[in-house]
Amino acid sequence: MILILIFILFSFSYNQAALYLLYSNSTKASGMGIRIADYENVDSFWNPASLSFKDYRVISFSNGNKADGMTPSLNLFYPSRRFSFGFRVWGYEVSDIEIFDYWGNHIGSVIYGGEVVSVAGSFKIFRNFASGFTLNRIKDYLRGSGIELNEEYIANFLNISFLWKLKKLEFSLCLFNIGEAEFRDIGETIISGGVFGLTYRTGKWSFSFESGGYGDENSSIVGFGLQYKIHPSFILRGGIKKLNDEGSPCFGFTYIYKSIEVDFSFQAYDVFDNSALLGIGYRWGIEKKRRIERKPVMKRPVERKIEIKELKKGEKINIAVLDFEARPPISPAEARFISDFFRADLVRSPLLSLVDRNNMEKIFAEQGLQQTGCTTTECAVQLGKVLNVRYIITGSCGKLLNKYVITMNVISVETAQIIYSDDVSVDNPDLLRDTVREMVERFLESIK
Repeated sequence: MILILIFILFSFSYNQAALYLLYSNSTKASGMGIRIADYENVDSFWNPASLSFKDYRVISFSNGNKADGMTPSLNLFYPSRRFSFGFRVWGYEVSDIEIFDYWGNHIGSVIYGGEVVSVAGSFKIFRNFASGFTLNRIKDYLRGSGIELNEEYIANFLNISFLWKLKKLEFSLCLFNIGEAEFRDIGETIISGGVFGLTYRTGKWSFSFESGGYGDENSSIVGFGLQYKIHPSFILRGGIKKLNDEGSPCFGFTYIYKSIEVDFSFQAYDVFDNSALLGIGYRWGIEKKRRIERKPVMKRPVERKIEIKELKKGEKINIAVLDFEARPPISPAEARFISDFFRADLVRSPLLSLVDRNNMEKIFAEQGLQQTGCTTTECAVQLGKVLNVRYIITGSCGKLLNKYVITMNVISVETAQIIYSDDVSVDNPDLLRDTVREMVERFLESIK
């Protein structure tokens, strides 16, 4: 009798576990109706290749209800330049199932649930192409109350995925349960299949579609989703998930405050009834740089190359950086930090000999000069002659329409002409340090 009960309950719980695997546990993806499309929102369980393109390292926790049970989840995404990895552990446990004997007497209850531990890795093969894998360990259990029942069923399986970004388009492919792994001892096969995803981005909007299948030919997965960035700190999502003939509308949002993000999603599942997820995450250590708007302008490049070639062996170009002009709401102290970033990156170049800030202030004091308020080319040239440098760098930093704007000009002290100019705008202050580094790299490349 107990053996029959265990078999029936496990068959039921196994089917539920299979469905849990088909419904993404990511709060963002759940609110958008997707599983693998859109690298910004997908779950690393479904599309581990997306880790290579994420902008932030994130640790997050989410919880919600499905099938009268809770689904807590702990996630870690750690992108890096070449190899990225992620970790997730999540579980599910459904309310008690009451058990009665043949005569209708209550003999106990059973709780079924499980947990899935996933370790994901991603390799960035080319600039816009990455592949990834997820090693998963699933454990289902049946626990009795009033009856002797404590069974566990374990299986290990592998997912792989590929992601290709092409301008505004993004293509994804995920194959799950490679090799059709089975639960130990009982031989039940975990669901396997594949999903293809496509995302199109334009401005503040992104549109996603995905389609695939699992198990047999009659089992299909379809998802439609869209996202709209109302503000850099507030994002709305919506979509429809379709499993076989059952469609589930869903919506969600993300609110970002500094390094904290809060995610919410709601799904009207036919199988699990309505489901809601709430997540909170902490973002740090930007590794991937967002695309930065810039308009570099270079003048007289031939003259610069000739000057470099005329240098004697071991000779360097004397150069100085004036404190950048602060434009509201940026303070002068913050502008000086930007100037110091430029100095710190320029001093590493073997081609340049940089006058440090302390020596500049000392020389200006001896000559009765000051760099505060020196915003014209003529003034910069005068200070450059006092410092005995060939080039002098000026610039400004400010904020316009919620974007931080940095400009730089390289002035030839000899000709009093701007020979190089660059400007960058970025919406995230955490990106300013990397932005300055990129600007310096472009300038150094122009004089090689």
